[in-house]
Amino acid sequence: MRYFYLYKITDLETDKIYVGVHETEDLNDGYMGSGKVIRRMINKHGVGRFKKEILEFFESRESMYSREKEIVTEEFCKETTNYNITPGGRGGSILLNRKPFFGPHNTASKKKIGTSAKGREASTETRKKLSENNFAKRNPERQREHAVYAGKRRWELADKSKDRVMSDETKEKLRSANLGKKHSIESKEKMSNKRKSRPQQRWIHNNIEKKTKMIGKFDPLPNGWVEGRKLKFT
Repeated sequence: MRYFYLYKITDLETDKIYVGVHETEDLNDGYMGSGKVIRRMINKHGVGRFKKEILEFFESRESMYSREKEIVTEEFCKETTNYNITPGGRGGSILLNRKPFFGPHNTASKKKIGTSAKGREASTETRKKLSENNFAKRNPERQREHAVYAGKRRWELADKSKDRVMSDETKEKLRSANLGKKHSIESKEKMSNKRKSRPQQRWIHNNIEKKTKMIGKFDPLPNGWVEGRKLKFT
């Protein structure tokens, strides 16, 4: 059975509360909220300092979020008596509810980010994760496997992007932005050197799978593939 409910978490030291909703098949799953602030407080002080109460049950996800939206409003989030920082009704996650950022950062934002990060030290756990992920030099075989996977993933995404149609307005904007632009001699030299340093490759395509890819210049031709690059398939 699936449960949908509205809950309240109370900080027993400060009496501040956090109100949210949860969907689960186990009422004893230990869930204690997904809000950024409440999670930070629980991690800092321990779960024993907080008390959770289920206030209401609902028959569906929609009615659950609708009720949360009624209670956790913008005005509610501005009050100093609770840990809620984003209005409810859309899943309750800070990642879902925050306004998307499309960048780039302005000078003031960069300064704030730099100031907040200054003097920050990574925890032992974080350093361990970074070390485990930095396997390129220590494990060349694993790096090659990762490179093959990443290459295949790029081609999958490229195939999906073919279905996207760019509007005439976007095409005109791109054309106007690049009109008259020329690469400097230094840039041309860098691009030339980069091309020369790459392994020799050649284009091949498959009319049945409707795919185009590059392989090594001297690699054998896979079954069903023919030489040459093909941008459009009928």
